Amino acid sequence: MRKVLCLLTLGTALFAAAALFAQEQPPAAGMEPPKPKFGPELARLSFLVGNFSSENMAHPSPMGNGGPGKGRNINRWDLDSIFLMFNYEGELAGMGGYKGKGMLTYDGRDGQYKCWWFDNFGSSNLYQGTFAGDTLLLEGEIPLPQGTLKEKIMWHPEGKKFKFRLFQDWGQGFNLAMEETATPSGAKTGRKK
Repeated sequence: MRKVLCLLTLGTALFAAAALFAQEQPPAAGMEPPKPKFGPELARLSFLVGNFSSENMAHPSPMGNGGPGKGRNINRWDLDSIFLMFNYEGELAGMGGYKGKGMLTYDGRDGQYKCWWFDNFGSSNLYQGTFAGDTLLLEGEIPLPQGTLKEKIMWHPEGKKFKFRLFQDWGQGFNLAMEETATPSGAKTGRKK
């Protein structure tokens, strides 16, 4: 009995040592994905970086009658300059106070820009796309109780300003739902070193 107990103890110790050894081994060379770096694709987004005051115009849609509004954007590089972080706060006609946060990056695996947008109305949307000339065009879909709402969002530089446009398709083709002009209102928060 003592011999069996010694063999079990020795076997358990060897198993534990092997498991510990396996955990401490670094991954094999070439197994780790390369860490993304700030490159030319991300540099194309630099026209969106900084503090901006904005004026917007919402057009009539199923969401409301539309009208003018104002806001401010604080956009900066973050997470080793791999993501452009958006912070928006303002008034949208027919919707009242609006707050939104977004993250925009370039995904080299599929050659697409991706933007995740969250707001105080409970939205959590993903948009994907690429540049057409100097306009960034992204598309997404929002599931709603009455069906899927398709959206296109566009950013376009105009000198030191930029234009934002939102197009929506409620099942009858895309229509311009909102447009905004953002004007610099403070120091640019450039790429982090």
